[in-house]
Amino acid sequence: MTATAQGPSKCGPGDSEASKFNGFGCQIDLNYNFIKLKSTEMSNFHIAVMPGYHFCHYFFAGVGVGYANYNGFNFVPLFAHGTLNFSKGKVIPFIQGKVGLMLGSKTGSIDYNLINNGGENAPVWYLSEVKGVYYIQPAVGVKFRIKDRNLLTVAVTLDGMLTKVTPTLDPNNPLNIKNGTMGLKIGFEF
Repeated sequence: MTATAQGPSKCGPGDSEASKFNGFGCQIDLNYNFIKLKSTEMSNFHIAVMPGYHFCHYFFAGVGVGYANYNGFNFVPLFAHGTLNFSKGKVIPFIQGKVGLMLGSKTGSIDYNLINNGGENAPVWYLSEVKGVYYIQPAVGVKFRIKDRNLLTVAVTLDGMLTKVTPTLDPNNPLNIKNGTMGLKIGFEF
């Protein structure tokens, strides 16, 4: 007769205390994207709450919800997120990704220039609806450990969103407009 056993798994190299950091947690982010990747993009502000699970020192994932304002258009992003840490010390480089949907729309007589699609010299053209569709946000940054599981985060972000707009004069042919910006975010993780 033989018996086999498996020791506790390690999430990263030399991580014998990984289980101490396993468990549910949360990240809170404030994000301002002010660098337009083209002259036609909308700057934006985000706030997000991202509950999730700490699988170990190196990986955190979950779902999130937030508020986003693009040049006065209000959206609610719903997304999945994941964070990969590259160390477990006092200063932790990391990468993060968010992928999801932008909920919310604005209807009525909307000036096309609000979404800055034509740049500085856009002709006056009116829309009957602006609706958020897809959303993606990768980030690269650094976390600063305050306590064992309390971290302050600072990151550079890219922000991509697809917006569906419906022209007033041609409501049967909506346009899909891409928006891409860069910016900074600060956050807190516990």
